[in-house]
Amino acid sequence: MLWGAHESEAGPVDRSSQVGGVDEVVRRSGSRPGRSGTGGLVAAAGINRYASLFEHTAFAHLDRPALQDGIGRILATGSHDGKKGFTEAHFHTGPELEAEMREAGFTDTRVYGVEGPAWALLKATEQHTGESLTGSRMFTSALAAARMAEPYPDLLAAGSHLLAVGRN
Repeated sequence: MLWGAHESEAGPVDRSSQVGGVDEVVRRSGSRPGRSGTGGLVAAAGINRYASLFEHTAFAHLDRPALQDGIGRILATGSHDGKKGFTEAHFHTGPELEAEMREAGFTDTRVYGVEGPAWALLKATEQHTGESLTGSRMFTSALAAARMAEPYPDLLAAGSHLLAVGRN
């Protein structure tokens, strides 16, 4: 699984070479004397392009113009410079992460949402009530929404994290 280093690479060439390097490792990991590698399944985690917008809405921080400017830059470019509050990172769209996997040579690629489309509602409610919603009807409904959303790629944009899988 590719996590962390992939996200800290701000440029697509850097990210693509990292994913391609993982491809090579997976191919070699299946090899034995007298037999070539058989490849395997690779998973790459991504931060959703809209994660900061949703998070800062849930935490009621968007009343700050400077924060609005920073989030606006992430929305427009997908890049966070790492100067305030978070590391340098690229924030993907679902199609962008899937394309990077395909460009690195993976087949049967698919991108999944990690939290589902209702996570920000849960977080905002917990933030403002001070109580956990784990086990509540609202939590159960959010989990059902995540499962229902899975076959609809357009709903990937509503979560904060993405998980791309592919075979080499």
